[in-house]
Amino acid sequence: MADQDQPQEGANVVNIQAPHLPAVPQAQVQADEPSPGTAREEIPSTSGETARAQRMKGSTDAKLALKDFPCPVYEVVPSPSGKCRRKGYGKTTKGKKIVYSKKFINYFNERTWEQTKVNITENYKLQNLSEPDFEVNPQLRKVSRFYLGEMAPKVAEYNIKSEFTVKANEQKVGKPISLDELVKQLTNKRYTRIALIGQPGCGKTTILKRLAQILLVVNELVQQAQVSHGSFSLSKKIKKMKRCFKFIHHLNIKDIPILKGTSRDEAISPCELLFGKIASRLSSQDKEEGYEWLHENQSKTILFLDGLDQATWSLLGKHNKMKYTDKSSTATSMYNLLTGNLFPRMTIVISSREHRLASLPSELRPQFITALAGLARDDIKRLFIAIMGDGGEKAWEKLTMQSPALIPLSSVPLFLIFNAIGCKNNPDTMTGIMLQILHIFMRSDHTHEKNQIENKLRKLMLMSFEGTKDRRVIFTIHDLEKVELDPNDVHDFIIKVPGKNMFNQHLMEGDHLMFFSHQILQEVLSALYISNMDSTAFRAFIETEMDYDHWAVVRHFLSGIILNPDIESSLIANLSSGARQDEKIRFVREFLTSKSSQKMKSCHRLDLFGTLYEANDTELIHSCIKEINFKFESITTVGMHAMSSVMRRCNQLDIVCLCGCSLNDELVHILTSNLKGSCLKLNELDVSFNDTLGAAGFGELGIVVSQCHVEVFSAADCYLTTEGMKAFKENTRNAKIKLLDLSMNDISRLKDEGLSTISEIVYQCQVEKLGMRRCYPNLDQLERFKASIADIGVYLYD
Repeated sequence: MADQDQPQEGANVVNIQAPHLPAVPQAQVQADEPSPGTAREEIPSTSGETARAQRMKGSTDAKLALKDFPCPVYEVVPSPSGKCRRKGYGKTTKGKKIVYSKKFINYFNERTWEQTKVNITENYKLQNLSEPDFEVNPQLRKVSRFYLGEMAPKVAEYNIKSEFTVKANEQKVGKPISLDELVKQLTNKRYTRIALIGQPGCGKTTILKRLAQILLVVNELVQQAQVSHGSFSLSKKIKKMKRCFKFIHHLNIKDIPILKGTSRDEAISPCELLFGKIASRLSSQDKEEGYEWLHENQSKTILFLDGLDQATWSLLGKHNKMKYTDKSSTATSMYNLLTGNLFPRMTIVISSREHRLASLPSELRPQFITALAGLARDDIKRLFIAIMGDGGEKAWEKLTMQSPALIPLSSVPLFLIFNAIGCKNNPDTMTGIMLQILHIFMRSDHTHEKNQIENKLRKLMLMSFEGTKDRRVIFTIHDLEKVELDPNDVHDFIIKVPGKNMFNQHLMEGDHLMFFSHQILQEVLSALYISNMDSTAFRAFIETEMDYDHWAVVRHFLSGIILNPDIESSLIANLSSGARQDEKIRFVREFLTSKSSQKMKSCHRLDLFGTLYEANDTELIHSCIKEINFKFESITTVGMHAMSSVMRRCNQLDIVCLCGCSLNDELVHILTSNLKGSCLKLNELDVSFNDTLGAAGFGELGIVVSQCHVEVFSAADCYLTTEGMKAFKENTRNAKIKLLDLSMNDISRLKDEGLSTISEIVYQCQVEKLGMRRCYPNLDQLERFKASIADIGVYLYD
């Protein structure tokens, strides 16, 4: 006779006690009895639910976690393999099991192939953008110290993005890795939980899809992948990689169904959650055999989960452990999956924004983290030209000539698309681009009731401002209710162009936790809100708030909205009718003028240049910038863009001192590119004590000297080489240099050929004074050099 406590085969029972939780005392259960007269649900003795599960009905798992009551787990005892499943059926033979599981495997591999096809211009066809015939991926960096402060936000979720403002330290975190290395790590059984992190719009979704496609091709899992093996864009290393996966599944986390698990009817098994709800075409037996195959072949399975930061269920708090056949809430199932309690040998790759990953408790943290670090400059150019189609080369030339400050922003793929769309309307600042994007939304066919849409956007501006003020990028339904917005109103906000969706993406995403699809939207809406304040509130903000670092990007936008004369008033009027009042213009000008006269860190001064560029106020720039001095201070690529973009708008500068700034050929190339076509005249350029310029850097400096009519050029202690001098000579051409200071450079590196090149420069540029102090030539070299310049009339001091 069977034990009465032993469940019958196939019956559902509740796992009464979690491994890490104490049992609920009976007295506590009784204390929760309903009061007389209260409706009470009858609890059948054979229901299999514990008293705790009954008490939890109607609660959400977030509340349960808060009360230290995890969602219950409803145990399901599966039918033993080979036993009768339904009346009239015999045992399932091994051959049939293979057939059923094969149908399951093929279904999901083929689905993944279709789901992961990438077309980056699919939603922009009416904008005449072209799909590139090549792949460009963001740079990748392995971040091994993410949870030791290398990248994870400590307190504030709001984090200024380095592409949009100058930071004190632009040091790249982590170690660069190639796409080949990342694919190799996916096959490394040492790591079964892997994460891709990055800011919104950085390409996480695209690269996750491409990784899935690569593995489908390498493992030849679907017919199309087998055909594509020869033509697919794969490196030799990847093509030679051994086949280690038989099942590849890609799933958007926001598409995972939400079940609370507070009763058996609201519970779901992990397999049904991840696979069953999708595979409606498969029979129950196909699924059941497929689940069993997954359990037995975990190491041959890889699961791609896109968008952990979009999950509306909580992984925090306590969660019961469960088996893959059990049922519980979505949160409990995902917790067990990510901790490795379920399918520990299955490889799981998740993508997320940094802040969501940073909040994970230790048992949920991935073993291997890769950060997306933006597109490389050459890739930006290739991709921009390709998506612009015909005339792409001319469009790129126009962008580099008129709007060079927008190029580093385009390292974020989403902003590159913004740039391409805005390029047709000629905005040359970040403010102009983003106002164009909002303006397209305002006039789209979605906005039947223009006044209503404007009103909703103004409410979003207030919410954005309050969030940025609190240094938050995460918003809740309560935040929406405070500004009298319904969540459905927000979800309807899809940016469009006339006649078609401009983005197949909501302006905000998520249900219970929401955030803008890109942080820059929050920042531009914050700036619009500030610009529309009454004069008293506006002045108070300028005097008390505007100088704080977390307003840096908003400060750029605000200056552009208030001051930039090239931005059409019509782009601002609908959303900020009071932006360009004379008083507000005066307040912003006074603020920026005062800032320019203060002593500050180099990063803050460079950020001021970025603000002045967005303002595009010629009179203000000329009054604030007379000379530029960053002697022995670090300059980043974004900082160089900010500085040189303002330089191009100056007519005359007395001195630009960049000595001891760790200049290299990349930084000097940015300077040269941004000054191309400008009317700047520069009296003195000092690049002394930069020993990493190289020949390419000196060649670029020759262009600056020639174009800007530099009269005094100093390159003391710059590790001069013959190649560097030849490159400089090549590009200075007919420049006239009054003073050329090459002191403290070891002449032994130049030898006779290098000294001969210097004499040619002296002759070519009509140098009046030549500094050669502490260059230590030997006597024979010195005599030959003096003889070579004897007829030129140059004054040599050494």
